[in-house]
Amino acid sequence: MTDSITPANYCTHAIDDLRQTARTARGRGATVTASRIETLIQLLSLAPKFLLPNCAELIAYDNVRDTHLELLRLPYPVTVFEAPWQKSEPTLPADGRRRFGKSVNATHRPLLGNDRRQDAFSRAS
Repeated sequence: MTDSITPANYCTHAIDDLRQTARTARGRGATVTASRIETLIQLLSLAPKFLLPNCAELIAYDNVRDTHLELLRLPYPVTVFEAPWQKSEPTLPADGRRRFGKSVNATHRPLLGNDRRQDAFSRAS
């Protein structure tokens, strides 16, 4: 694996693919599905994006305990993480399906009822 980080605009490509999927779904009469995909597109467009290193390896897994995980908190209500996914020893999965060398993850932190930091993301959903 390499440690270099190269911006690749994965989110932009994902949004283009999702727009096409929404059009196809709407054309087939799946209006609720298309509407939800369009909401996801809006969230991906507006959310802060973080580019992670290869395979999103930020910390050594050997040193992580449950108490560490309890301290983790997303910085925004909706956060997008992009990461290249290049393994030094490529292996073909058991199911034989092709895997892509990139990952886009949108995560959502539920806001508590007394949390006054609601913004465009929470109002949009």
